[in-house]
Amino acid sequence: MRDNIERIELMHKRAYILKRNRDRNLLRASGAVGGVLLVLLLAVALHFDRKIDTGPGGLYTASSLLASDFGAFVLVGVVAFALGVLITVVIKKYVKKERTE
Repeated sequence: MRDNIERIELMHKRAYILKRNRDRNLLRASGAVGGVLLVLLLAVALHFDRKIDTGPGGLYTASSLLASDFGAFVLVGVVAFALGVLITVVIKKYVKKERTE
Protein backbone atom coordinates (compact mmCIF):
# COMPACT_ATOMS: atom_id res chain seq x y z
CA MET A 1 0.00 0.00 0.00
CA ARG A 2 1.26 3.47 -0.86
CA ASP A 3 1.63 6.25 1.61
CA ASN A 4 0.78 9.89 0.95
CA ILE A 5 4.31 10.87 -0.14
CA GLU A 6 4.36 8.20 -2.86
CA ARG A 7 0.90 9.27 -4.04
CA ILE A 8 1.97 12.90 -4.26
CA GLU A 9 5.13 11.96 -6.17
CA LEU A 10 3.08 9.91 -8.64
CA MET A 11 0.60 12.75 -9.01
CA HIS A 12 3.40 15.22 -9.81
CA LYS A 13 4.98 12.78 -12.24
CA ARG A 14 1.67 12.30 -14.04
CA ALA A 15 1.06 16.06 -14.16
CA TYR A 16 4.51 16.56 -15.70
CA ILE A 17 3.82 13.90 -18.34
CA LEU A 18 0.45 15.48 -19.21
CA LYS A 19 2.01 18.95 -19.49
CA ARG A 20 4.84 17.63 -21.67
CA ASN A 21 2.38 15.89 -23.99
CA ARG A 22 0.25 19.05 -24.23
CA ASP A 23 3.34 21.12 -25.10
CA ARG A 24 4.38 18.60 -27.74
CA ASN A 25 0.93 18.64 -29.31
CA LEU A 26 0.90 22.44 -29.33
CA LEU A 27 4.31 22.49 -30.99
CA ARG A 28 3.17 20.00 -33.63
CA ALA A 29 0.02 22.02 -34.32
CA SER A 30 2.05 25.22 -34.58
CA GLY A 31 4.40 23.52 -37.02
CA ALA A 32 1.49 22.32 -39.12
CA VAL A 33 -0.11 25.76 -39.21
CA GLY A 34 3.26 27.30 -40.08
CA GLY A 35 3.72 24.82 -42.91
CA VAL A 36 0.28 25.54 -44.31
CA LEU A 37 0.92 29.29 -44.12
CA LEU A 38 4.26 28.88 -45.86
CA VAL A 39 2.74 26.83 -48.67
CA LEU A 40 -0.08 29.35 -49.02
CA LEU A 41 2.42 32.20 -49.13
CA LEU A 42 4.48 30.52 -51.83
CA ALA A 43 1.43 29.53 -53.87
CA VAL A 44 -0.02 33.03 -53.84
CA ALA A 45 3.36 34.62 -54.56
CA LEU A 46 4.02 32.31 -57.49
CA HIS A 47 0.50 32.61 -58.87
CA PHE A 48 0.57 36.39 -58.97
CA ASP A 49 4.13 36.73 -60.21
CA ARG A 50 3.58 38.76 -63.36
CA LYS A 51 4.27 42.18 -64.78
CA ILE A 52 2.62 44.82 -62.65
CA ASP A 53 0.87 47.80 -64.21
CA THR A 54 1.03 50.41 -61.50
CA GLY A 55 -0.60 53.29 -63.31
CA PRO A 56 0.39 56.89 -62.75
CA GLY A 57 1.55 56.43 -59.14
CA GLY A 58 4.70 54.47 -59.84
CA LEU A 59 5.87 51.05 -58.73
CA TYR A 60 7.12 51.86 -55.23
CA THR A 61 4.33 54.07 -53.94
CA ALA A 62 1.30 53.31 -51.83
CA SER A 63 -0.97 54.19 -54.74
CA SER A 64 0.23 51.04 -56.50
CA LEU A 65 -1.80 49.02 -53.99
CA LEU A 66 -4.97 50.71 -55.23
CA ALA A 67 -4.57 49.30 -58.71
CA SER A 68 -6.48 46.21 -59.71
CA ASP A 69 -5.34 42.72 -58.65
CA PHE A 70 -3.21 43.90 -55.75
CA GLY A 71 -5.28 42.10 -53.13
CA ALA A 72 -2.96 39.13 -53.53
CA PHE A 73 0.03 41.20 -52.50
CA VAL A 74 -1.77 42.37 -49.40
CA LEU A 75 -2.67 38.74 -48.70
CA VAL A 76 0.97 37.72 -49.07
CA GLY A 77 1.96 40.43 -46.60
CA VAL A 78 -0.64 39.35 -44.06
CA VAL A 79 0.28 35.67 -44.39
CA ALA A 80 3.99 36.48 -44.10
CA PHE A 81 3.31 38.50 -40.96
CA ALA A 82 1.25 35.67 -39.44
CA LEU A 83 4.00 33.19 -40.26
CA GLY A 84 6.59 35.44 -38.62
CA VAL A 85 4.48 35.78 -35.49
CA LEU A 86 3.94 32.03 -35.33
CA ILE A 87 7.65 31.27 -35.68
CA THR A 88 8.49 33.87 -33.02
CA VAL A 89 5.99 32.41 -30.55
CA VAL A 90 7.23 28.86 -31.10
CA ILE A 91 10.87 29.88 -30.64
CA LYS A 92 10.09 31.87 -27.48
CA LYS A 93 8.16 28.93 -25.98
CA TYR A 94 11.01 26.56 -26.85
CA VAL A 95 13.63 28.83 -25.27
CA LYS A 96 11.51 29.34 -22.17
CA LYS A 97 11.00 25.59 -21.88
CA GLU A 98 14.73 24.94 -22.21
CA ARG A 99 15.53 27.48 -19.50
CA THR A 100 13.07 25.96 -17.02
CA GLU A 101 14.27 22.39 -17.44
